[in-house]
Amino acid sequence: MSHAPGAAVAYRDDVDGIHPDQLEGFFEGWSDVGGELVRRVLDVLRDHYTVDVVCDPDVVPFYQRLGMRPAVGASLRRFDRQSGRVR
Repeated sequence: MSHAPGAAVAYRDDVDGIHPDQLEGFFEGWSDVGGELVRRVLDVLRDHYTVDVVCDPDVVPFYQRLGMRPAVGASLRRFDRQSGRVR
């Protein structure tokens, strides 16, 4: 974990000790938090040959602004298993 000098907010790359109720409303009013998070992930992965993101078409412009290019892909989504339980 790293801290900017005098900062009240710290960047963490793990979720140990963080509970969902601590995040409620946390990002309201923040501009481009998602972009900053993706930039940090891409920085960590900078030595990798490829980074692929599977997303819905309406989100592609977000990733394009971060230097990524659209690509064709395929996925299988089993919405009945979103809870993680196999029925």
